[in-house]
Amino acid sequence: KQALKDGTLRMDAGKIADGLLRDAHECMLSMDSADKND
Repeated sequence: KQALKDGTLRMDAGKIADGLLRDAHECMLSMDSADKND
């Protein structure tokens, strides 16, 4: 049971990390386009 719980936690952490990476990527992209519009 403990291993299963750890696996779930790891999956959740991966999902959160994915979301953060996606957010950061979109933020970088919008910053890039803002620079180009200057």
